Amino acid sequence: HTAYRRQRQMCIRDSCLIMAAFILILLPFSLQSFGKAEYKSAKFIVMLIVGVLLCPLFYTWERYYATRPMIKWSLLNDRTVMGACIVALSVNFSVCVWNSYFYNFTIVVYDISTTYAGYMQQIYTVGYTFWSIIFAVWIRINKKFKYTCLLFGFPLMVLGTGLFYHFSIHQNNIGLMIMCQIFIAFGGGTLILGYQMAVMVSATLDSIPILLVLTNLFASIGMAFGQATSTGVYTNVFLKSLIKNLPADSVNLAADLYLGGYTAQMMYPIGDPIRKACSIAWGDYQKDAAIAAICILMLILPSIAIWKNYSVDKKQNKGTVL
Repeated sequence: HTAYRRQRQMCIRDSCLIMAAFILILLPFSLQSFGKAEYKSAKFIVMLIVGVLLCPLFYTWERYYATRPMIKWSLLNDRTVMGACIVALSVNFSVCVWNSYFYNFTIVVYDISTTYAGYMQQIYTVGYTFWSIIFAVWIRINKKFKYTCLLFGFPLMVLGTGLFYHFSIHQNNIGLMIMCQIFIAFGGGTLILGYQMAVMVSATLDSIPILLVLTNLFASIGMAFGQATSTGVYTNVFLKSLIKNLPADSVNLAADLYLGGYTAQMMYPIGDPIRKACSIAWGDYQKDAAIAAICILMLILPSIAIWKNYSVDKKQNKGTVL
């Protein structure tokens, strides 16, 4: 009983250390999104620096000093686990970059209701959930998943994001944007299930929960960085493009249109020069957001390539895991 209590205390201590690291990394971006901190403020910088420094501290503790490490060193050093974590970060970063303001983009550019704009924004979530079921059946039949992620999931997600970049500029047909989202959803569903399978098949039964938590933490970091990048792109691109494309006698409306969001921009009908300027500004924002999304996706190719080509037809360990 004493040994079990000591082990539990050590696990709690190690958990608090890694939790503090990720909280301090993610919290400043949330504060910035809600206007409670700026990127240049001491509050933002200090929390981010301390959070980043706690990560190598956790690594050093787990590697050299912990008598019973929370995560086995052999797993932390496993190329499949690390590759899966990078894929988790990259996929969520990529999606959050273009999806953060997609709701506003569709309302202003395609003149649809808020209800249908909400449907549009949820295509990715519904699509990757649906496709994950089909991919799971494929894994059940094929017994392997690495090359499906590498040769199908990754190219499909890059294709969808690249087409998203193209159609954001031309703004031809809302159906083409739906097609892009379906491509991204099917590619994302393949990669999400793939990296989860990668960490589970790499681990022993008692290590699976903590490794799934680790991939979720990397996914959360990717989402936070993606939202922060999206906000930065919007802040630096949208207003400049709006001022550039507004008629000369309407430039003084730029600040009101920028701060008022889609509700202020929707006051002008389709075809009005002011509404057209707003649509062009949204297109410029989505174009740059898609570029950032494509760039981060390039990390996925080497990250999947280093996975071991595991087969999932191995028999599970029998017995009780404490």
